[in-house]
Amino acid sequence: MRVPGWAVIASALALAAMDRRVLSAAAVDGRVRSFVKEKREQVNKVAAEQKIKVPAEAGKMFDAAARGQWRTATNLFEGIKKKHKPPDDFGNTNAWPGELWFPIQEVGALGDLAEEPGLWFFAEEVFRAVPRGSVYFGGTDPGRFMITALSTSHADGNPFFTITQNQLVARDYLKYVQSMYGSRLSVPALELIQRAFSNYLSDVQGRLKHDTEFPGEPKQLKPGEQVSVVDGRVQVSGNVAVMAINGAIAKAIFDQNSGREFYVEESFELEWMMPHFTPAGPIMKLNRRPPETLPDDMILRDREYWKGIAQRFIGWAADDGASLEEVCRVAEELHGKAPRKNFKGDREYLRSPMSANTWGRLRSTGGAVYALHEKNAGSASERRRMGREAQLAFKQAYTLSPKNPETVWRYTMYLLNTPEPQQARTLVQSALKLDPENKRTEETAKYVEGYIRWSQGNR
Repeated sequence: MRVPGWAVIASALALAAMDRRVLSAAAVDGRVRSFVKEKREQVNKVAAEQKIKVPAEAGKMFDAAARGQWRTATNLFEGIKKKHKPPDDFGNTNAWPGELWFPIQEVGALGDLAEEPGLWFFAEEVFRAVPRGSVYFGGTDPGRFMITALSTSHADGNPFFTITQNQLVARDYLKYVQSMYGSRLSVPALELIQRAFSNYLSDVQGRLKHDTEFPGEPKQLKPGEQVSVVDGRVQVSGNVAVMAINGAIAKAIFDQNSGREFYVEESFELEWMMPHFTPAGPIMKLNRRPPETLPDDMILRDREYWKGIAQRFIGWAADDGASLEEVCRVAEELHGKAPRKNFKGDREYLRSPMSANTWGRLRSTGGAVYALHEKNAGSASERRRMGREAQLAFKQAYTLSPKNPETVWRYTMYLLNTPEPQQARTLVQSALKLDPENKRTEETAKYVEGYIRWSQGNR
């Protein structure tokens, strides 16, 4: 019987904790060279078919990446991006089709990630968690480009199919996915993009109408939804709108491939996914049916996994008894100045903001999943059980990445919905102490003060 990847993660992590090497240099170089070779062949094939001349800079970029010369590869990629990225963001007329552009992007974007050991380790953990033949939705740059680089063959879906849920709204990207996976994976037709946009626009119009006609009732438009009326027509823009459409297309891929397992590395939250999530190592399994509860053995595995991660990177794992004040003190000590001499974590991690942001955000997703189960719990005991796990996850997420405004926001929103919402003030003040010029955290702090004043006035 095949043992699912997530079931062996605890033992794999125990071994990894004893040996902090992520991969040997030879293993990394060999896998990257194979990846670069595959992507170069994809580009050359498309260019020949569509009679497009690939500039010499692209060949030089592939050469630099194959040698591990990441700064050179990144600089060459930035020049290519200004001339050829679709859509035509820079006002040029030389935008390439997606089948040509995305293989180049997958190599060029790797340069900003490749020098952070914490991201290589993250990629290895994803490969342990996701079974062969599954579909993996990667959200962030590390969650996408590290996985495509270390796959046996990204183009062949080996060991699993890798798709970013953040660009499904782009016709060029959906065509690219179809060109690679169309014979083995059911990929929605391009018409679905327009249909998803129309459905979203209709929904927004209804919610805008409600908010306009009933100003005294709770707002139905979501925070961050940019909706305006121009010449009598409703227009939408911004990440919330884009991700709503991405979410609809991701749902179609999920529904049309019912025989495959799905896993997600979340970036922007897609509402329909959250009730389907269960923890699987650093990421989430997307189950066919939302689980009514999370069993004790699953929670124990998740606890042990993240305890090991926290010990590995920062040398301290918050437990149930850790107060918010202690969590903030530890975060400020570790991420605000050089840690003490007896520090038992990974100093390189503390100097690697992208690694820290990645691991903190991943743990924060787990906190949001537990918080949702706490909210929907059918009994007081279940509510306490899920609340305990949500609090632990958010504490660990903050100590792993206290400068990540998304991690701070999610923990803040959780604290504001507890009997002691003023705890959120302690958290955001700690975050601002570490990153005083972070505009998003400043906005979170203002929101907290407004919410506390409102709650005090409504007692």
